Amino acid sequence: MKSILGERLPSFTEEESARLHGSVDFIGLNAVTTIYATYDNAVSNISAPGYFEDWGAKLTAYKDGVAIGRNDGEYMVPWGLQKVLGYMRIRYNNFPTYVTALGYGLNSTSTNDDVRVEFFAEYLKYLIAGMRDGADVRGVFAWSLIDGFEATMGLHQRFGLYYVDESFARHPRLSALWFKNILTSNGTLISKS
Repeated sequence: MKSILGERLPSFTEEESARLHGSVDFIGLNAVTTIYATYDNAVSNISAPGYFEDWGAKLTAYKDGVAIGRNDGEYMVPWGLQKVLGYMRIRYNNFPTYVTALGYGLNSTSTNDDVRVEFFAEYLKYLIAGMRDGADVRGVFAWSLIDGFEATMGLHQRFGLYYVDESFARHPRLSALWFKNILTSNGTLISKS
């Protein structure tokens, strides 16, 4: 990172480093989708650096012409969650982790969101597999309780377990009822049928 950002990368004083050492309580992970990344050779020729350019990566959802997963607004790639938990377990010495946002956006106001139910069922299976592999996952939070304005997508991608209509009334989606069944059965994964 230092070679890419150079002088733009801020440095810490010894005192700041000492204050920061050991100050993290947990890692928060947002899990929405997975895509492939490869090194971008053009990174050394960047004339106008910025957030995306600093990644130094080319991103794609395709490998050998095949999509990484089903796409109903986002690519559904449940195995990606298990892989990232495994990476974090090794890279960050199995630091306590919370999945702070697990969600699937759909461009629909329908309360029959069976695709989202499938998303949650599959991702939770792979989350459990990651935990069985040894990942120290302490909790998971659905994104989100209600539809909200998404910074990059506005109201086109709706992530809510509850649909919010124009009068601000809340209507439970199938996914909300599915979660209710999981919670009332003490965490047992229940099929969507």
